[in-house]
Amino acid sequence: MSDTFKTFVGQQDTEPSPSLGHSDNHTQEESYQEMYSKFQRTFQVSSFFNWICILIASAFITYIANNWRMKTIDPDICISDRDRRIALIVSLLFGSAGADRFYLGYPVSACIKYVLGGVFNVWWIVDLVRLWMGVLYDVNGCILK
Repeated sequence: MSDTFKTFVGQQDTEPSPSLGHSDNHTQEESYQEMYSKFQRTFQVSSFFNWICILIASAFITYIANNWRMKTIDPDICISDRDRRIALIVSLLFGSAGADRFYLGYPVSACIKYVLGGVFNVWWIVDLVRLWMGVLYDVNGCILK
């Protein structure tokens, strides 16, 4: 056949392209591994920044809620018998299971936190920040000592 006819019909004397799956499997596996490692690095970085954003947002919300709440509570009258340092330690160790809520006297929210697993640990982080800032109160609404 003539070259003009091959060009007209679309038949050409070329080698198969690597994008059609005719390439070496070894190089294709390497490219998949490179793509996976790139995806993994990207996901780890974005997860880290998501947790940082959650911490900053919970600290900001806690600060605003604490300023509003402190105007309504007289700290000389209502001081809890529960210790904030113990609550912090319990929250660090078993907070995602709701143990900190049990310690503060909130059994219903502690059970919900346990069942939901701390809602992917976001609830645990928020409670931890609130305890650290001193704005998580006991069941009577008193400030932890």
